[in-house]
Amino acid sequence: VQLRSQLDNTAKQFTSVSEESTRLKRLIDEHRCEDGVTLSAGSFPIAPGAGIKPSTGEGTYHPSADGLFFIKVDPVQLNCELDVLELTFNNDFLFTGHANGFVNVWDLDDSAEHEQAVASGILGTNNTGRHRLLRTFREHTGKITDFVCNPAKLFTSSTDGTVRIWELKTGRCMTSMVREDKGMGMAPPRSAVNAISMDERDKRLVSGGADTYLCVWDVETQRAEFAHRGHTQPIIDLVKEDNFVVSIDWGRAHFWDLRTGKVVASVQDTFGGLSCVDYSDYKAVFGTRAGDLAVWDHRKGVSETICGHKDDVLKVQMAGRSCISSSGDYTIKMWDTGGADMLAMKSLGNFNESHPFETKCFQMEGRRFVAGQGQFVKIWSK
Repeated sequence: VQLRSQLDNTAKQFTSVSEESTRLKRLIDEHRCEDGVTLSAGSFPIAPGAGIKPSTGEGTYHPSADGLFFIKVDPVQLNCELDVLELTFNNDFLFTGHANGFVNVWDLDDSAEHEQAVASGILGTNNTGRHRLLRTFREHTGKITDFVCNPAKLFTSSTDGTVRIWELKTGRCMTSMVREDKGMGMAPPRSAVNAISMDERDKRLVSGGADTYLCVWDVETQRAEFAHRGHTQPIIDLVKEDNFVVSIDWGRAHFWDLRTGKVVASVQDTFGGLSCVDYSDYKAVFGTRAGDLAVWDHRKGVSETICGHKDDVLKVQMAGRSCISSSGDYTIKMWDTGGADMLAMKSLGNFNESHPFETKCFQMEGRRFVAGQGQFVKIWSK
């Protein structure tokens, strides 16, 4: 009788704990910060009227507006066998980065001309066919964190503390770049490089990571020109356009002028929730851990914040007047930024729902949209 009584009590406690767990999970799913993300001017020089407003809502759905709804076909799907953390593509080759430090090179083109080029030995492969694995770069010893690609070279960053340059024609690793302490004449202890960026109009690459430094690299000499410190926490994302760089840490965004090496504007997320950024034509879009999208016009000092997703925003990309965002809520969404009047962001709706996989990385370029979802890569073409 005593044992049965103890069993009954244990069953009641288990039921109570299960009900409480279910209640807490429901509250987590339904929770939103009262004011959304609030970004305010930091201690650095700021543009007049700087500051990002609290969330103004989810925006207006416009299913007939221009966006990526021109893609009508089902995507081609590749199985990479490992979770895809980063991806990029250029010149009809797709590059995927993984947690074991491997960079896989895939054939992205099935044209007759490209088949002939692959068969002739470009990228050192004898494998031909549509969307096949061509080669694996294995030199990194930490997970891949970011890519930059141009027609001749691939730049990769990793938690092993290096930025590597690969020659695409031969698949050779040309160099491994590590930040040096010029005062000591030696490399400091390696820390993760979380993000790199470079634009085609410049021969400089910028990197940022756990050591809080923004490094500017000369791609020709493969040496660091400058190492600037403006952040007090690890840099988690950055983007470069001409002489301007926007970098973010967990709670602050800095706008850098590379001609002076100084921060010309700064905004702060009082809730500590920045997760990703993209920047074009003096306008920045920030993704937050609250699911919001915050848009800031650098020159005008005006802003808007909208409720974009129901979970962390994982990546944002600006493409002309469109903006794309992915989230831990398993959706990829499209936004109409209104062109020059970018702050009038309007939702174009969901482009793709990826449950049970989050879309940690994607890229839209020309006629293709490519997304990494779990161990799979999906390729849409128009």
